[in-house]
Amino acid sequence: MFTNMALRSVLRSSGSMIRDRSGVCPSLCPSLASAATATGSNLKTGGFAEKPLVRHYARAAKKTLTASPTLLSDLTPSMLKLDYADVPLAQTTNDLVKRLISLDLASHKEKLQLKKEMLISKVQRDENDRNSEEVRVAVLTARIRNYQDHLQIHPKDKANKRRMLMAVDKRKKMLKKLRLLRYEAFEKVCEQLGITYTFPPEYHRRVTRRWLAKKAFCLKVFKEVQKRKREEKLKMRQNRDTPKTTVIAVTGRLEQLQSFLCVSDVRLCGERAQHPTPGISVPRSRPNSMSNPVISHQPGAGGFGTNVQTGQWSTQLCACCSDIPICLLGFFCGPCLHCYTANKYGESCCLGILPGGMTAIRTHMRLTYGIQGSICNDALMTFFCGICESCRMAREVRIRNGEVDASR
Repeated sequence: MFTNMALRSVLRSSGSMIRDRSGVCPSLCPSLASAATATGSNLKTGGFAEKPLVRHYARAAKKTLTASPTLLSDLTPSMLKLDYADVPLAQTTNDLVKRLISLDLASHKEKLQLKKEMLISKVQRDENDRNSEEVRVAVLTARIRNYQDHLQIHPKDKANKRRMLMAVDKRKKMLKKLRLLRYEAFEKVCEQLGITYTFPPEYHRRVTRRWLAKKAFCLKVFKEVQKRKREEKLKMRQNRDTPKTTVIAVTGRLEQLQSFLCVSDVRLCGERAQHPTPGISVPRSRPNSMSNPVISHQPGAGGFGTNVQTGQWSTQLCACCSDIPICLLGFFCGPCLHCYTANKYGESCCLGILPGGMTAIRTHMRLTYGIQGSICNDALMTFFCGICESCRMAREVRIRNGEVDASR
């Protein structure tokens, strides 16, 4: 065992020496080189293999980017900053001060501001113009070109690329509006700022049978809807115009009929007065105290403020001595008094004993005689003071009919 290990170590050391010698000068010792080759092959077969040589493949040559003109390439370092451009003393200072206030030591922001002002001065309408469409297009142009210069150096900057595309879209909308409103100004802006305006591509859709059928159906529905709308508008216009003519015609007809009736009544009254017919008596006017007023308004909300309902009851609620028989009848037999009052007023005697009958009689009596009050007051009086109110109603009927003197 130990013998094999010693032999392996000797062979390993001798093989390494031969490789070194063969690598240093193979032409001087050809025998050693051939021995080393044989030994190496034996070593490979014996399990002592070398590490494979590393192959260095040729790399692709880097593409040299051609320097394209940038936004700030036309600004010379000797130009003054924007804040010192209009100062006369800045032109006569020494070289050190002039270098400090020039673009040689200016930041990118200051250079960009100067370039933006230069673009604005090309398209603005006057010296004080800062908010017109042309000025806003110039500002967006300076911003877009600054983004383009930045993306040439940093092509993977997605955020600034998105901002650039948004600015391009906004400028495109402004140019479209300016082209529609003032074409001469649109041409001037494109020429001064170096903008190439391209029209959007036309909308194209592949024509299919389904699309044609759907389009025809939509057009048919649209035409039907428009037709119905026109018919409805025509009907509304006719309905709006018809009532006016109808009201005018009916009003004129009523006026003619009323005048004809008035003339007929006058002639008839004159003929009756001159030639009275036997058996027919001409009505005579009654005294105002005994005549019944005409009710021109139905009872309802706000209907008691008319000039007719201004009267009062002939007697008070508790004026028992004014008509003693009625008071005695009510004291001993209230239902009999109710029936007597209803019958005396011209209604059925059974109405007096029905629930709410006396309330209805009192309301009708008050409206007939022109007495002030309300339906709520009628209900309360007949409910809480039924006998006394029935006596007063009976006295009122007898006084109106002339059976009892109101002065008693």
